[in-house]
Amino acid sequence: MSSNKYVLSNAQKAKRSHAFGSELAERPHTLTREVDDLRSDIESAFLKSEQHLAGPVVYFNSLILSNGDKKLSAAAAVHGQGFLCGQTQASVTINDLKFTVRLPGVAGNSFSVDIIQGGGGLSTAFANNKLTITLSAGNSTNNEIAADINAKKLSDIQFTAEAINGNGAQDAVIADAVSASGGVGAGIELLIKHLADSDNLINDALSISDIKIELPADGLVITSAPAVGSIPALVIHNKDNGALSNISQLAPTVA
Repeated sequence: MSSNKYVLSNAQKAKRSHAFGSELAERPHTLTREVDDLRSDIESAFLKSEQHLAGPVVYFNSLILSNGDKKLSAAAAVHGQGFLCGQTQASVTINDLKFTVRLPGVAGNSFSVDIIQGGGGLSTAFANNKLTITLSAGNSTNNEIAADINAKKLSDIQFTAEAINGNGAQDAVIADAVSASGGVGAGIELLIKHLADSDNLINDALSISDIKIELPADGLVITSAPAVGSIPALVIHNKDNGALSNISQLAPTVA
């Protein structure tokens, strides 16, 4: 654990306990001030824990596994709060398009977005840490680009996109590669627990926010097929400090 002798960076704070990590001792150091501050910090931390404000909490999910193909039986979502675990998602804005790295964490700061002119239809692809948007021959609108990107999984396109400033219907503008920034943390996992297996579904995510994770049906094949009627479970895992959310049970597995 990092020392309290120095001001902590956001990255260092992210690795500390969700409940206690944001509390720091008062200065100057006097016994009375430190004891009072410690008691106040403990009270605040326990309140956070009791109110489920200290870390990721899953309220409910609509995930149903299929015994036949070991995938989700349909598109689904996980709902709750604190899914980003106090971490931040890197982002980059190019004219009237904002691109947000889906997973929180510092890894997103190495990504970039490039918009080029094409001679055919609109296409988007991610390779070598760069999202390349190739505009159609007749140009592509901001809304069209956002829709194309958001329809793909994290494993295919690391970003989500949105048109801003009310200019969704405007044609996008060509731009050289621009780097994303602002990502803090080591990332998160969405773990499906079944018997001795633990499968991470986060790379299937269509969108990730602090309150919702959306998943398609055609995602990861889990390690082993759960029996029809069995009830697997899921948890959110904070890779920064190892903390886990509460356990949320899935609906019974179908054939």
